[in-house]
Amino acid sequence: MWTPDRFESLKPTFRGLLYRSTRKRGIKPRVDIYMPSGIGPHPSVILVHGGAFLVGSRDMKPARFLATELVKAGFVVASMDYRMVLRGGRFKESQEDIETMTSWWFTQANTYNLDATNVAMLGISAGAALMLMAATKDADSRLSRLVSIYGLYDFENLGGGPLKLLRKKLFRSSDPATWRSHSPLHQFRGTQPVLLIHGTGDRIVPIDQAEEMTRQRTEDGLPVEFLNSQDSPHGFFNNASSPQSQEGLSQILEFLHGHPQGKD
Repeated sequence: MWTPDRFESLKPTFRGLLYRSTRKRGIKPRVDIYMPSGIGPHPSVILVHGGAFLVGSRDMKPARFLATELVKAGFVVASMDYRMVLRGGRFKESQEDIETMTSWWFTQANTYNLDATNVAMLGISAGAALMLMAATKDADSRLSRLVSIYGLYDFENLGGGPLKLLRKKLFRSSDPATWRSHSPLHQFRGTQPVLLIHGTGDRIVPIDQAEEMTRQRTEDGLPVEFLNSQDSPHGFFNNASSPQSQEGLSQILEFLHGHPQGKD
């Protein structure tokens, strides 16, 4: 359900920059950059919006809310658009855009006075799944921390409902092996710290996917934190003033202010 804004979002310092050539089908690869005060070098967060893999943008309310709060906390935020099913691409193209954006961001360290040892990524819903799959290909583990908000982690086990139908559009395949090969639960083994946030009241992506991801990483000895948001539905960051959103924001900031990867 749509709710009015209950927060004052900051305007990007730089709006609508291109992170790759536009010579591809679909929406233009735009990114908004929010700069904090101070001379830096700054920690930064690449923000990947949601939208059920179908349609969405960096102007969505949760993206604007989190970008605003992150920049207030001293982070440079790069909030990106990417191709989706109704915006010129499927899962492959979405993941490719996030990989391209990540590579581009590290080339901009001098331009935006970034701390290249402290670059995190935050994905929301569909953006969380795409983020983890993109991080799977980040062989040198440049991303220091990952925040995954009510993400989908296992395309093999969706039950019924619209996501099961969407799966065929995303992958152009009915082969479970293909679904598995695009599922973070089965593919992502990143060694950087990961924060998972999920609501017990989520009827779109069941919380057991986040619980299984947490269990698996714990058993594998990989760093993971899990915020189990009581009674929260999917998309609860749409209401920025809700107790669940405020709790989630507090957990995100505490997690991101932890020590960068590889440092004491």
